[in-house]
Amino acid sequence: MKRFLFLTIVLLLCSSCEKEQKTSIEQPTHSVLILKNFNPTNRVYFGKSYVVIPYSPISIINPYSLNSQDITDFNNQSDTIRIEHSSDFMLAGVNYSPLISNTYYFRAGDTLVVDFSDLNNIKEYYLNKNVFFGDVPPIFKKDTLAYKSEFFDYDKESIKKRKEEDSLKQEISVRNLESLHKTKQIYEPFYKIRKQRFEYSRKANNFNANDITYLKKDTLIGLSEYQYFLREFTKKKFDIKTIKTTNSVYLDYKTAFDSVYQSDIYGEKAKNYLLFHYLDQMTQDFSYNDFKERFYKFKQSTKDTTLVSFLEDKYLLNFSDLKKETQEIYFINSQKQKQTLSQILEYNRGKVIYVDFWASWCAPCRALMPASKELHTQYKDKDVVFLYLSIDNDFTKWQKANRDEGLSQNRFSLLAVNYPNADFYKELNLRSIPRYLLYDKEGNLVHNNAPSPDSDILRETLNQLLEK
Repeated sequence: MKRFLFLTIVLLLCSSCEKEQKTSIEQPTHSVLILKNFNPTNRVYFGKSYVVIPYSPISIINPYSLNSQDITDFNNQSDTIRIEHSSDFMLAGVNYSPLISNTYYFRAGDTLVVDFSDLNNIKEYYLNKNVFFGDVPPIFKKDTLAYKSEFFDYDKESIKKRKEEDSLKQEISVRNLESLHKTKQIYEPFYKIRKQRFEYSRKANNFNANDITYLKKDTLIGLSEYQYFLREFTKKKFDIKTIKTTNSVYLDYKTAFDSVYQSDIYGEKAKNYLLFHYLDQMTQDFSYNDFKERFYKFKQSTKDTTLVSFLEDKYLLNFSDLKKETQEIYFINSQKQKQTLSQILEYNRGKVIYVDFWASWCAPCRALMPASKELHTQYKDKDVVFLYLSIDNDFTKWQKANRDEGLSQNRFSLLAVNYPNADFYKELNLRSIPRYLLYDKEGNLVHNNAPSPDSDILRETLNQLLEK
């Protein structure tokens, strides 16, 4: 009898263990974002011209981590994105365009649908049942004039007025959020994180630079509002100046990096973020040596190897020796395979080569891409090679622009590695783009400032070179 009772207890315990194990296995560890008719664009049109605004259509964010995931490839009809959860809830920033964007919140097991079929009536809804009315914040839409004022208006009075309008909108949003919370129409963790986003957005415009209380909120490091607050605090605390040139206005990122690097007032993640951000920004306006010197300081001081690897890949730091080369001209493709101009000319001997120097940030270059594609189509059955050479210093931005412009399938769409150090660029005096070159069938440079792809003169020139 005792033996029977013992076996019964063992069987019951095993059954209980199996149920617990099964329940544990079946608990969701991901959520799903479904996008319908999602045709993202990073262009804003002002009349006949447009401005390219660099950003990722989708960013998956863990609010506790600096390591976000950008998604750039879509089929434009129905896209299903699986979000793996590295925290109790995740955020997805969805940018249809610089004028239409939103941030969505996900518990493990959630499925959210956003339908862009009608941009005047964008539909956003969860498919699962355990949701509240206020869990989806309404999508944010700007009109073109407001956007232009926000990013291109340098009049102090206009900026002041815009900030007052933004502040009023934010106050209304905060009141709506509190109303949802009071009536229990929003999931509590979503309420808390949205409230913190509002809090740090406001705090970035009004804080005491001697109060370092908020510099160690590492659990908020993934939030763009907290990151913005950290940048604004640093700028005020260390009196970081703005540098003005004839073409641009930018922060003294070099001094900002040095100030934070030497400081001990920040939390570990906050300091890592700021150093990483300043390094990332420094590449646009400071020398490669300035960047590299500070990168190695960052590499030695941080424990976050993911951030280090990201910078190494993005700025081709493993190609440092090639960047110094002056005699040969080096390029890489999207798989980072190395090629030289000499190899390309030799491989295409017997063909005319039309070279297009461009970059992801060059609006005039990209505005001429449709004309270039049309030209490419016209000469596809003739001995003409179209060589697209980007002078981007950011591999990631070039890759994205390369895809956006439909050049990723062109084996001769490449990124310049040792621009502007090679003698070739100095001899060409290549300081502005777009710039076009023409090589004849023997590989001789016959035109170092060729007509643009929308020019009839170019077609005449190509035809003449083909006849020789």
